[in-house]
Amino acid sequence: MSAAQDRREIALYSLGDAEAILHMSRSLTAQCVMERLVVLPASRPLAFSFSNIVALHALAPFLRNDLNPDETRTSREHIDHTIDFSALRTSLCYVEQQIGENRPLIHLEFQTYGIPLFIERFSSLVGSSLDRRGELTTSLVKCGKRISFDSNGIAARLFPFGRSGRLDDPVSLELDPLLSDEKICVARSSTGAEELSGRFLAGETIRDLAREFQLTQILVEDAIRWCDRRIRTRS
Repeated sequence: MSAAQDRREIALYSLGDAEAILHMSRSLTAQCVMERLVVLPASRPLAFSFSNIVALHALAPFLRNDLNPDETRTSREHIDHTIDFSALRTSLCYVEQQIGENRPLIHLEFQTYGIPLFIERFSSLVGSSLDRRGELTTSLVKCGKRISFDSNGIAARLFPFGRSGRLDDPVSLELDPLLSDEKICVARSSTGAEELSGRFLAGETIRDLAREFQLTQILVEDAIRWCDRRIRTRS
């Protein structure tokens, strides 16, 4: 499959979609583009590819305050979190050179070899303590476990953060642009979140939807909740 045909490189997700998937504010998501952490497909208005979403997901520990397990999502939204974009770019360039992969964040090799290199370079630039290095490493590994790779070691599926946006959220949703036209589906199924949400809003119960699609009610609820969050990001 050529790059031109690969749906992972097509602009499939709006800024609002990216915001809802990544549990990041719209301003921060847009800033990641301005700071060249990802290069978007040529499109207007601002739109992200699957690979763009995966790359930002992989960097979530640096972009969001997820490292303190005692913090809730609500409290994190109000923390003044300073991000050293220059150090992130420099560290990514270093890993790219070391492992020989362009856009290392979407490659399996980043998970197996790149994380220690990335942490080493980033920590040397910003002066991270040993404890901080350990926290960042643990968080990057947790993010990586939510990415599934194809036989070539390139990201093919993403299981984004769930209802609370925490690193340890159970898997409930997935992005799989190669197998589904839906923007986001219930994990390990072809059932689109938007279909479930639309039918729920039309009057069907969560229990009936779960029975028809052979899903747990929790999975149906998470799909509906994601769609609600996506709608709210537009307002």
